[in-house]
Amino acid sequence: MAHEVMASQENDWRKVVKWLTGPVPHGKSIFYQKHMSHHLLPEISRDWLPKLTNCFLIRHPAEVLPSLDEKYERPRLPDTGYPQQVEIFEFVQKSTGRVSPIIDSRDVLTNPRAILGKLCGELGVEFQERC
Repeated sequence: MAHEVMASQENDWRKVVKWLTGPVPHGKSIFYQKHMSHHLLPEISRDWLPKLTNCFLIRHPAEVLPSLDEKYERPRLPDTGYPQQVEIFEFVQKSTGRVSPIIDSRDVLTNPRAILGKLCGELGVEFQERC
C-alpha cells in the first residue's frame, strides 16, 4: 500500500514545504500539521520549521515499542523517531529563541479538553472544540 500512497502524493519535499508554510487553507485561522520526526529525512532542510508554531507530542517508549516490534524485526533507536525529535526540538529552540510546548500523548488522551485548552492558551489562540 505504501506504493499507492506515495504515488497519490507530492514527492518533492520543497513543494510540500512551500504548501505547509504558505497560506492557511480554506480561510481557517489554524492549519494543524502533524509531522513525524522520523519522516523528516536527513536530506530535508529544517529551515522551514521555525516558520511554524511548534508543539512537540511525545509518547512513553513503553507505548511506542510494541508497535515498532510489529513493523521491524529488530527496531533500532532511529526507528523510534526520538533522536530526530530531540534534534528538531533543539533546532527550533535555537532558531526561535523559544522553548516549544511539549505534550505527553497520554495526557491528551485522558483529558483532551484541559490539555488542548492549556496549549491554546500558551500559544495565544482561542480554544475551539470544533475547528
